[in-house]
Amino acid sequence: MQSSIQHKLDHISQQLQGTQQQMIVSQSKKEALQNAIMQLKEVEAQLEEVKATESDALTNPQWQQSYEQLHDLRRNINHLMQ
Repeated sequence: MQSSIQHKLDHISQQLQGTQQQMIVSQSKKEALQNAIMQLKEVEAQLEEVKATESDALTNPQWQQSYEQLHDLRRNINHLMQ
Protein backbone atom coordinates (compact mmCIF):
# COMPACT_ATOMS: atom_id res chain seq x y z
CA MET A 1 0.00 0.00 0.00
CA GLN A 2 2.78 2.42 0.95
CA SER A 3 4.64 1.89 -2.33
CA SER A 4 1.48 2.79 -4.28
CA ILE A 5 1.23 6.08 -2.41
CA GLN A 6 4.94 6.70 -2.92
CA HIS A 7 4.58 6.03 -6.65
CA LYS A 8 1.69 8.50 -6.91
CA LEU A 9 3.57 11.14 -4.90
CA ASP A 10 6.69 10.64 -7.02
CA HIS A 11 4.60 11.18 -10.15
CA ILE A 12 3.04 14.32 -8.66
CA SER A 13 6.48 15.59 -7.70
CA GLN A 14 7.73 15.06 -11.26
CA GLN A 15 4.74 16.93 -12.63
CA LEU A 16 5.36 19.82 -10.25
CA GLN A 17 9.02 19.97 -11.25
CA GLY A 18 8.02 20.03 -14.93
CA THR A 19 5.52 22.80 -14.27
CA GLN A 20 8.14 24.77 -12.37
CA GLN A 21 10.54 24.48 -15.32
CA GLN A 22 7.82 25.66 -17.69
CA MET A 23 7.15 28.65 -15.45
CA ILE A 24 10.85 29.56 -15.38
CA VAL A 25 11.04 29.39 -19.19
CA SER A 26 7.82 31.40 -19.55
CA GLN A 27 9.07 34.03 -17.13
CA SER A 28 12.34 34.43 -19.00
CA LYS A 29 10.45 34.75 -22.29
CA LYS A 30 8.15 37.34 -20.74
CA GLU A 31 11.16 39.28 -19.47
CA ALA A 32 12.75 39.12 -22.92
CA LEU A 33 9.54 40.46 -24.47
CA GLN A 34 9.41 43.25 -21.88
CA ASN A 35 13.01 44.17 -22.76
CA ALA A 36 12.13 44.15 -26.47
CA ILE A 37 9.18 46.47 -25.78
CA MET A 38 11.48 48.89 -23.95
CA GLN A 39 13.95 48.81 -26.85
CA LEU A 40 11.15 49.47 -29.33
CA LYS A 41 10.04 52.49 -27.29
CA GLU A 42 13.58 53.85 -27.39
CA VAL A 43 13.81 53.28 -31.14
CA GLU A 44 10.44 54.93 -31.67
CA ALA A 45 11.60 57.97 -29.71
CA GLN A 46 14.72 58.14 -31.87
CA LEU A 47 12.66 57.88 -35.06
CA GLU A 48 10.34 60.63 -33.83
CA GLU A 49 13.34 62.80 -32.99
CA VAL A 50 14.73 62.33 -36.51
CA LYS A 51 11.32 63.16 -37.95
CA ALA A 52 11.14 66.33 -35.86
CA THR A 53 14.65 67.54 -36.66
CA GLU A 54 15.14 66.42 -40.26
CA SER A 55 12.77 67.96 -42.79
CA ASP A 56 13.22 65.16 -45.33
CA ALA A 57 12.81 62.24 -42.87
CA LEU A 58 9.32 61.29 -44.05
CA THR A 59 10.49 60.95 -47.65
CA ASN A 60 13.67 59.06 -46.75
CA PRO A 61 13.27 55.36 -47.69
CA GLN A 62 15.46 54.19 -44.83
CA TRP A 63 13.37 56.14 -42.29
CA GLN A 64 10.17 54.72 -43.78
CA GLN A 65 11.57 51.19 -43.68
CA SER A 66 12.65 51.60 -40.06
CA TYR A 67 9.24 52.97 -39.13
CA GLU A 68 7.45 50.06 -40.82
CA GLN A 69 9.78 47.53 -39.20
CA LEU A 70 9.15 49.11 -35.80
CA HIS A 71 5.42 48.64 -36.20
CA ASP A 72 5.82 45.10 -37.54
CA LEU A 73 7.90 44.17 -34.50
CA ARG A 74 5.40 45.80 -32.16
CA ARG A 75 2.58 43.79 -33.75
CA ASN A 76 4.60 40.59 -33.39
CA ILE A 77 5.33 41.28 -29.74
CA ASN A 78 1.68 42.08 -29.03
CA HIS A 79 0.72 38.80 -30.64
CA LEU A 80 3.26 36.90 -28.50
CA MET A 81 2.05 38.62 -25.33
CA GLN A 82 -1.51 37.36 -25.85
